[in-house]
Amino acid sequence: MMKNLRTADRSWNLIAHTADLRMEVRGSSLEELMLNAAAGLAELLDTEPVIISEAELDVLVTGDGPDELLVDWLREILYQNQTRAFVPLAAEIVELTETSLKARLVGGLRPEEREPSQEIKAVTYHGLSVVETDSGLVAKIVFDI
Repeated sequence: MMKNLRTADRSWNLIAHTADLRMEVRGSSLEELMLNAAAGLAELLDTEPVIISEAELDVLVTGDGPDELLVDWLREILYQNQTRAFVPLAAEIVELTETSLKARLVGGLRPEEREPSQEIKAVTYHGLSVVETDSGLVAKIVFDI
């Protein structure tokens, strides 16, 4: 099921960090955690998207576990934003295990003259955690700015 990354319940928030951006993301399942993390990153990259043309991307990422998978998923979104000016507006997880994620991103291309809302250089492993709680999964991730 395609999830609109702009109108979804905000299941992420920024938490204090000295030099970078640190995000806490919640989800009742691994799939929901991944979609909520994508929504958080999408908003950080472009708070008011101006789209010149529609685009759709199929993405496949792998990792050694949910934490690495989360980093690789967000890195792919960041890469597409930095190299193609792709702004994700919706996402659908097609297939998901603890070590691989296949998804479809729907969005658009940002006009060349418009800079991203936030310059994020990298998704890092610094302070990375994905933990299971009574209410689901909670992840903390740091973005290098």
